[in-house]
Amino acid sequence: MKQNVRSGQVLKNIVRSVSGVSFPIAGSVVVMYTLSGETRKVAVIATSFAIIGHIVHSTMALNDRDGGRAAINAYASAELDGVSDQSGTAI
Repeated sequence: MKQNVRSGQVLKNIVRSVSGVSFPIAGSVVVMYTLSGETRKVAVIATSFAIIGHIVHSTMALNDRDGGRAAINAYASAELDGVSDQSGTAI
């Protein structure tokens, strides 16, 4: 169950990353269409590395953000242990 949730989150991150750079990707496609030979090959390789690098970077940034959020929640939960509301009921 946990693996399916993680896979869905990774796919969501990839879609979000690619959609964030869709305009530059479209521009790259137009430029590649006008190129030929070795220059086109270099442009395809450079664009591919740029897209993959962007996806990896944004996925790592989201994971770091989610990890930080989990640490904050754990800290807040530990701080609230033993705290009770005005009626004396434990929170």
